[in-house]
Amino acid sequence: MKRPPRLRTNTGVNTSTSSNSILWRFPLLQVNDIRLRASYVGDQVPGLRILLAFLSSLRTNIQISTSNEDLSPPSPPIPVINTPDLLKPIPPILTETNPYLNPAFSAPNGTQYPSQNPQSSTAKYASSKESSSQPPHSPTLAIFTATKEADILSALRLVSDSVAQQRQIAIKSIISHPAIQALSIITFLTIAKLLYTGSPSDLVLMLTLWTLAGLFALLAIRYMVRGYSALAEHVGNWSWLSASSVNGISHRRDEILVTKCGEDIIAVLVLRIAKTVNSTDTVCLRPRFSRRKSSARWTGIIRAWSVRQSDRHQGVGRKLLEEAVAYCRLRTLDGPIFADDHANAALMLPNVFNVKFREHERWAWGFLEAVILEQSGR
Repeated sequence: MKRPPRLRTNTGVNTSTSSNSILWRFPLLQVNDIRLRASYVGDQVPGLRILLAFLSSLRTNIQISTSNEDLSPPSPPIPVINTPDLLKPIPPILTETNPYLNPAFSAPNGTQYPSQNPQSSTAKYASSKESSSQPPHSPTLAIFTATKEADILSALRLVSDSVAQQRQIAIKSIISHPAIQALSIITFLTIAKLLYTGSPSDLVLMLTLWTLAGLFALLAIRYMVRGYSALAEHVGNWSWLSASSVNGISHRRDEILVTKCGEDIIAVLVLRIAKTVNSTDTVCLRPRFSRRKSSARWTGIIRAWSVRQSDRHQGVGRKLLEEAVAYCRLRTLDGPIFADDHANAALMLPNVFNVKFREHERWAWGFLEAVILEQSGR
C-alpha cells in the first residue's frame, strides 16, 4: 500500500510551471522589489549583486529628480513684446541714476575712480581708427632767403658736404675706367703666371701679392682724390662768400636761398649779382640792349646749388631754381647762369677720368635752361 504524497507547504512562490522557473532566474522581470530577491539571485549568478545594487541606486535617483521637477512650477514664456531689439542702439546710462558711474563716487579708502562713458570710449576708438587710416603728415617746405647766422652756416655746411661727396664720384670714375680695369686684370694674371708652379704654397703667395696690389691701388686712388677734401673745407666758410669770382665781384653780399623742411635745411642756392659780358650760349629772360658800347649787364650768377643727398630727385632743387629765376625777373636781371668757378666746378682728376663730371655739368646747364624757358613762357 502506497503512502499518499506529502503536500509541500506554500512558501508564496509558484514554481510548478516552467515559465515560473525561467522568470525566477531573472528577478527584474518577476518582482517589483529588487531587495527581496537579491540574496537568492546573488547565490545563483555570481557578481550580479553589485549590478543590482547599482540599478537600485540609479532608479532611486531618477525618481527623486522626477519628483523635484513636478514640484517646481513651469517658467512663463517670454513675450515677444519684451524681447530686446539687437539692431536698436542701447541708450547710454546716465551718471546721475547710477552712483557707481558718477565721477564723484569714490571707494571707502578715498580713492576716486574715473567715469566710464560708453560714448567717450566709442569716440576715442573712432578717432584712433581715423588717425591710423590717414597718411602721416609730411612737413611743409619753406623757401626763403637766409639772413640768420645759424641758417647761413647750415647752408654753407650743406655746400661743403656736396663738394666732399664728389670724392665718391671720382673714385667710381677711376675704378670703372676701362684702362684701369684692363691694367688690373693684366697685373693679376702676370702675378699668377710668374708665381704659380702647382704647389699649394704658391697659392698663398699669389693671394698675398694680389692683396698688396689692391692696397697699393686704393692708396693711389685716395691720393688722387685728396683735393676734394681740401676744397670742401674752403667752401664751407665765410671767406668763400666774399671771395671774387671769374664772372665778377659783387658789390653786396650774396643771396642765399634755402629750402627748409621742419628745422633742417635740405637745399641751398647761392646767387651773386654781378656784371657779365654777353654770351651767345646764355639763355636770358630779356634781350640785352644798352646805349653804351659795353654789353656788360647785371646778371644773376649761381655759385652753388646743392641738395641734401637723401632728398634728391624729389623736385626740391627745381623749386630752388624756379625761385632764383623769379628773383632775377623781379630785379630785372639777366640769367641766372652758373658761375664758371661754382662750388662743384673744380676737377681734381686727370682729364681721362672727368667724363662723369662733364656729363653732370651739361645736365645742370640744360636743366637750368629748361626752367628759364618754362618761366618765360617760351
